[in-house]
Amino acid sequence: MFLIGGLLKHMVTPSIKKLHRCDVCEKTFVQRGTLKRHMLTHTKKKPHRCNVCEKRFTASGDIKRHMLTHTKEKLHRCYICEKRFTRCGSLKTHMLTHTEEKPHRCVVCEKRFKVISSLKRHMLTHTKMKPYRCVVCEKRFNDSSNLKTHMLTHTKEKPHRCVVCEKNFSFISNLKTHMLTHTKEKPHRCDTCDKRFSQSGNLKTHMLIHTNMKPHRCDTCDKMGSQDFNFEQSDHMFIERGNVKRNKLNHSIQKLHPCDVCEKTFVRSGNLKRHMLTHTNEKTHRCDVCEKRFARGGDLKTHMLTHTKEKTLRCDVCEKRFARGGDLETHMLTRTKEKPHRCDACEKSFSVISNLKSHMLTHNKEKPYQSDVCNKRFTQSGNLKTHMLIHTKMKPHRCDTCDKRFTQIGNLNTHMLIHTKMKPHRCDTCDKRFTQRGSLKRHLLTHTKEKLYRCDVCEKTFSVILNLKSHMLTHTKEKLYRCDVCEKRFARGRDLKTHMLIHSKEKPHRCDVCDKRFTQSGNLKTHMLIHTKKKLHRCDVCEKTFSVISNLKTHMIVHTKEKPDQCGTCDKRFTQRGSLKRHLLTHTKRKPHRCDVCEKRFNIFSSLKRHLLTHNK
Repeated sequence: MFLIGGLLKHMVTPSIKKLHRCDVCEKTFVQRGTLKRHMLTHTKKKPHRCNVCEKRFTASGDIKRHMLTHTKEKLHRCYICEKRFTRCGSLKTHMLTHTEEKPHRCVVCEKRFKVISSLKRHMLTHTKMKPYRCVVCEKRFNDSSNLKTHMLTHTKEKPHRCVVCEKNFSFISNLKTHMLTHTKEKPHRCDTCDKRFSQSGNLKTHMLIHTNMKPHRCDTCDKMGSQDFNFEQSDHMFIERGNVKRNKLNHSIQKLHPCDVCEKTFVRSGNLKRHMLTHTNEKTHRCDVCEKRFARGGDLKTHMLTHTKEKTLRCDVCEKRFARGGDLETHMLTRTKEKPHRCDACEKSFSVISNLKSHMLTHNKEKPYQSDVCNKRFTQSGNLKTHMLIHTKMKPHRCDTCDKRFTQIGNLNTHMLIHTKMKPHRCDTCDKRFTQRGSLKRHLLTHTKEKLYRCDVCEKTFSVILNLKSHMLTHTKEKLYRCDVCEKRFARGRDLKTHMLIHSKEKPHRCDVCDKRFTQSGNLKTHMLIHTKKKLHRCDVCEKTFSVISNLKTHMIVHTKEKPDQCGTCDKRFTQRGSLKRHLLTHTKRKPHRCDVCEKRFNIFSSLKRHLLTHNK
């Protein structure tokens, strides 16, 4: 009799006659029993109760499936990979992963699906229907499971616990994903670059990097991507649906998630969670190689790439390789010269929104990050971290060629260009080449003569903001950096580094023509002009030319008769700061320079040099 009933049900389905209608929502059903079960969704009745955890269900079939979560019984086994399942339907769905068969096709966009339920959910993306509404915040969803997931953000319920680290999760799927961090299992492999992933979804997202497909479009600004679009004409596209959602939030500028500690507001709850770690200082993720700890798992993954040196992603234009997809996307913008993010205050444009956010801090003068040691404040947390290395004296990055160590990986990368002799950045005006993009930008200002940065004290203008910052120290007289050998103090860290070379006698920069050695690369460059005979800097008054711009500036004082530097003791004035410094030693009677042969002391280094010639005769 059961078999005959099943046959009758099967025969009714193809005819698609739905004779039973719901009086509340007018939805129609093939069978009366299905209508009865549906009516329970309106009445909110849940007559079936679990005896173990007292959870209630509308249908008896639902409670049967739920009971299997307590018994842990999995009767259905896959004959290919021997994975076991509690339900026969789950096994059938799983079998499709082996066959790659996708029998269900969307009539709108022809996308195919393995399971009919996935197709139904997909159809809602075309109809824009969102029938499920949250009773707390009235947010709407196209799927009931998404609503259930959302409701947990209000209840804060996390019933699923990890047996290894006792971390709790709202969903069993999140717990399963988390367990892979303990097992280190990565079953999903990319056929193109052999990179492995713990989740199939991450593999699918990764594959889009190779195919250049960006199927998700923002309705607000037309940032889009699909197989039907012309990629050469379409400028803005997204690989992941989540990126579209984040882009839409940039348009709405709604910040609904406030921090209870500092009242800062955030667009997304995830950003608020990450921000809260700055207050708690909790770092649960540890690197197994160097034992460094991180607040976020993503930061640990990024850090691990510094140990593996793995760079699987390649730029098709210049063949430069990257470890992360985000870095490759940012790099591609440097090729396209596209800068979609514009500052409303000064109309400066940026290729990446994070750079725009950092730039905005220069307008509001906000510096939320403070050093606990010297109370210096910074606009970005990264800058504070870099600054703290000055106090800790930590230099974790080492050059494999000369064993020199650096506080930042960027400084190491810049240093490596000294060994490779690579200068990838070229000035279009004079063809001069530079190792760093920043150096090229500063050089370009010498052609434009534009000086945008003004000192509020003396109104002197500068083309580069760093030069203005250095200049401001002449007004504040603040000198935070102290030499441990002679206790001399300096306003800038780089001045201290240069000074330390006097004590170490180290001269790492050598002239290839005459083998003369120098403590600083700048001095070597100045010296090289002696060999090349190049004099690029011309005086506008007498047309005399100079090889170094500082010599031109000193020469200009001959015409202006200006002596800006004055001695505070005897009021004598000098054209150059160096002359004033030498003069001040006559008042202090200090003689810091000592002859190693006869121990005679001198107040000026040049006097010591002349004295040494008397021993060499």
